[in-house]
Amino acid sequence: MEPRIDWHRFEKRLFAKGLAAILDKAASAGAYERLILVAPPQTLGDLRAALGKHARDKVTVELPKDLTKLPEPEIAEHLSYFIRI
Repeated sequence: MEPRIDWHRFEKRLFAKGLAAILDKAASAGAYERLILVAPPQTLGDLRAALGKHARDKVTVELPKDLTKLPEPEIAEHLSYFIRI
């Protein structure tokens, strides 16, 4: 019997790796000065593990929360403490 594969989890890891590659490329090009990572805890761990040095050096805050179901104004409230304009 073959081991069971959680395809949903597999896709989440794949997404985190792809996003990490994009963030690292943008960081190395100087597209941003700091990075705030917000994701559910497990996805945040996947993302953190996949980030390259350039992006990792820009991370200033990690927030292990799932904000995907919140309306935009509430997301802004959650992040307002971390964002200094």
